[in-house]
Amino acid sequence: MWSIPTIPALNSESSGLVDALPRGARVSSVNGLRANMKHSFSVYDFKSNFLGSSTGEDLFHVICSGERIIVDNCEWKKRSLAQPQLAFILGKTIVDERNNLHGELFNEKIRGGRSNVFLFGVEKIKDCSIGLVIHRLDAHLPEIFSGPIPPRSGPNAGDPNKWNCPIKRERLRDSVKNLMNDSSERLHGYVASNVQACFRNFDQSCLVADYCHALALLEIRQQSHRERQKFSNNASNLFGDTALIQNALFLGAKILSGDRAFLKQMADYCSIQLVA
Repeated sequence: MWSIPTIPALNSESSGLVDALPRGARVSSVNGLRANMKHSFSVYDFKSNFLGSSTGEDLFHVICSGERIIVDNCEWKKRSLAQPQLAFILGKTIVDERNNLHGELFNEKIRGGRSNVFLFGVEKIKDCSIGLVIHRLDAHLPEIFSGPIPPRSGPNAGDPNKWNCPIKRERLRDSVKNLMNDSSERLHGYVASNVQACFRNFDQSCLVADYCHALALLEIRQQSHRERQKFSNNASNLFGDTALIQNALFLGAKILSGDRAFLKQMADYCSIQLVA
């Protein structure tokens, strides 16, 4: 059994695809690592140690064997088809912000799955334990759900069991707010001293991403009012960019995104490359 990591904003509550859904929308695919499952997923502890998989694949090794890219809330289907040598990891901005997630993952454009596209996050894996789980977007991914994925704006939108509920976001926001009491110089120093330790280290990558969020709120000029207003209002997509930074740090990846000033500011702190 693995203990819940003690990290500020993007902690064990920053659930992956399956646990981000309302109760009743999923089946227990990860619990017990069902041997007869054709869908490919791999399970890890928070130091990226491989714990097992449904098909024998170590998907972390598969992803890190070549160039990889975290996908922001933007077009990825054509790109992943045109660049099969790249590993595309769908970011939390897609999982949390697309209203029709079922259509996003399972529409006609990706019939049969996409072998170079993956989903990644924290999920319950056995009993009350949690771990990191990577899913391949294969033809069998729909089998882990008991039915269509409900729309984000549906009747379960405020479900407190989902990661992105207001109460949990408020706790995460308070952690970042506390970091903002420190000086920009000290925040810069922490990021610079610890960014290299983030690869394959979930806790450390979460901490550095939190520091980047606090630092960007203190320093950003363009669109600063909008970002600070989102922070004050506990907006539903408040931590989307921070999650992208954490994923990129943890996986040693680039980020596919439009020209978003706040995300670019955080990426620059960590020397993460943004691809338009």
